[in-house]
Amino acid sequence: MRPGPRGKLQENGMDRKKIAVVGLGFGQYMAEHHLLRGPGAEYFELTAVCDRDPARLATAAASLGVRGVPDLDVLLREREIAAIGLFTGPVDRAEQVRKIIRAGKDVITTKPFELDAEKAEAVLREAARLGRTVHLNSPAPGLSGDFRQIKAWQEKYRLGRAIAGRHEAWYKRVEQADGSWYDDPELCPVAPVFRLGIYGINDMVRIFGEPESVQTMQSRIFTGRPTPDLAQLTIRFRNGAIATTLDGWCLQPPRDESCLTIHYENGTVHRGPAAIPGAAGKIVLCVVPADQADGRPAETVLLPEQEMSRAYQWQAFYRSLNGEPPEDPTPVEAIVHGIRILAAMKRSMKSGRTEPV
Repeated sequence: MRPGPRGKLQENGMDRKKIAVVGLGFGQYMAEHHLLRGPGAEYFELTAVCDRDPARLATAAASLGVRGVPDLDVLLREREIAAIGLFTGPVDRAEQVRKIIRAGKDVITTKPFELDAEKAEAVLREAARLGRTVHLNSPAPGLSGDFRQIKAWQEKYRLGRAIAGRHEAWYKRVEQADGSWYDDPELCPVAPVFRLGIYGINDMVRIFGEPESVQTMQSRIFTGRPTPDLAQLTIRFRNGAIATTLDGWCLQPPRDESCLTIHYENGTVHRGPAAIPGAAGKIVLCVVPADQADGRPAETVLLPEQEMSRAYQWQAFYRSLNGEPPEDPTPVEAIVHGIRILAAMKRSMKSGRTEPV
């Protein structure tokens, strides 16, 4: 087993928590880039991995230098493991989360959390009753750095009510069919929005509140998958606000970029990649209040990418395991609203009409 890095926690006499990763599709990337090294390595020690595919499990365990456990039930009986990184597909993930929290362990997982809003809500409320932690990367478990800045500007410049929003996520990559759930429109409806635009959906729910209806449009441009690689979703919220997300694998050079614009009664906030020298790994936020007649930002700030709302908040997860809840925690309703939007989006994909949420 590879030794973990000695970071600030060890220097301060605090122990890292033991964690196992379940699901070695996306999970292997998370194990390599977040837990063996990266933002989670300071707080957690990767001790085991688990997957139903024996060949994939053996390969991943060897490359990661940890034990491979083929059965989740066996893994959950290991008392020293405090948390599970759950990176399986979203279908019936709530049942997996329920099994984990009932075994007395905490969970960090990924978006989209579930496909069934009622199941998602039930297991999240059960976790709260049991005193267990369930963190996602989107929506963030607590107020992220970018949203903290946006909130400060809302107050400082008296921006008023948020009335419209625009999110985009894109990069150029021609994918090929591989038989995974990404190829199945039932499991991955309106694929670019389901896989990329979900970040924008969750951000906009946090900003605009309860959704009312959705409308979709999608295309296949370059992809070798049967699912689309360019799509747009429009959401109308109950307060009258309208927001869209445009997402795809056929826009721009091969780099991952996303941006968000929020229009308020009295100004606009932009968030996007910092396309300036020396700003690699940073995002830029700016605010243009209504009294800026020339449209120039009144303020601009640079933030590390790990302070975006889509980032895994490893420090917050560690602190939650020690009984310290995150600042301004995301309510269960916000997670459930995002899932209900996805369900309505799937209906709109089939009907070609605007569908209620």
